[in-house]
Amino acid sequence: MWPACCWWLPLHSSSVRAFRPRCAGICAVTALFYGAGFALHARVPRLKPAAVAFTGTGLALVPVTGLALYNFALHHGPAAWLITSLIGTAAYVAAAVRLESRVLVYLSLTFVASTAFSGVCIMGGALVWYFAVLIAVAVLLTGLALARPGWLPPVYVRPLMVLHPLVVPAVAAATTCVPLLLDKAEYALVVGMCGIYFALMAVVPGRFRLINFYAARAAVTVAAAVEIWHLTGRGSEALLAACVLFAAQAMGLALLSERLTLWFPEPRQAASAARNSPVATGARWQVDAQATFALQLAATAAFGAEGVAAGFFRGFAYSSLETGTTVPLWVPVALSLATGMVLAARWAGRAEWAPVAVLVLAGIVSPSMGAWPFAGMLLLAAGFWGIRGVFAAGDFRGRLVLGSRLAFTFAVP
Repeated sequence: MWPACCWWLPLHSSSVRAFRPRCAGICAVTALFYGAGFALHARVPRLKPAAVAFTGTGLALVPVTGLALYNFALHHGPAAWLITSLIGTAAYVAAAVRLESRVLVYLSLTFVASTAFSGVCIMGGALVWYFAVLIAVAVLLTGLALARPGWLPPVYVRPLMVLHPLVVPAVAAATTCVPLLLDKAEYALVVGMCGIYFALMAVVPGRFRLINFYAARAAVTVAAAVEIWHLTGRGSEALLAACVLFAAQAMGLALLSERLTLWFPEPRQAASAARNSPVATGARWQVDAQATFALQLAATAAFGAEGVAAGFFRGFAYSSLETGTTVPLWVPVALSLATGMVLAARWAGRAEWAPVAVLVLAGIVSPSMGAWPFAGMLLLAAGFWGIRGVFAAGDFRGRLVLGSRLAFTFAVP
């Protein structure tokens, strides 16, 4: 029946000259199928399968009705799209609630997204606003499903809980896949909104809290770095912003690891093992902080390499990183050294190698950074290890004293 309607309606409508009356006829046929299905479903229990078929036919004819509305009545694509989306949303929501069909729930959500897109289209918005509106719709529906589930029909709660972890990551992936259609400011806006969404979801109890926590940090870092790149016009400033953000995250993980363990409890087996071994408590955050510090060190190295390489590529048109940064190289290196010292003082063990890695990097980039900043970092490390050695004991004290002596020795020349 549905294919026959799809063939009959366009052919019948195109064979007459009175477009608007025939468009009204198409709408009436669609409404007849839809209403007949509702009537049969409510009054004749035996014919419920037929009622579902009639209602489904009416719902399937909604896009055909929108096409007829555009061809024979409005002749304005965005307006026809918006009207069709609004009617389709209302029709699918009503049918999903009445028939208690999860399939119709998922289909109605596509019409909700279509309504948001058509609203942006009719206002002539840029591509970025399509992504922004989709995130806003996802935030609204997810917030209702999590905070006020009673405000939604019961049949909608479960599908929204299934879909909400997928929509915003899909938007972030889509924006990343169309870099030529968005400028840096628009990309930073969309990714920043994704970061805010992930941060909110990390606060709400659920299965994906920890994943949302990581995603929020990554999205905010990328958005801030890209926005700095847009404002300054220099990729080196974006790398510097990434260094600062990575340093803030690593230090925050080191200083707030105990509170984070309460916010994001580990599984029961890991928790029982952590009780028996105090060192294992917060091991997740130690690995996280070390990985974040490694990213900071990589961004610092890239910042230094960019300053050296920019001179070679200054004359080429394809170079996307501009020279002329106002921040000297020793600033991100010193920030990395401070981060490494915080990690070493907090966890010791393998974290003691963090300041050493920074000093090795400082030695590599010292021709560009200068001898005096490098010497100052060595003296600072010598004092750091020396002071800690005073309060330590055993073999660990000997290692700290040895590190202090070596750093002071290398600083003298």
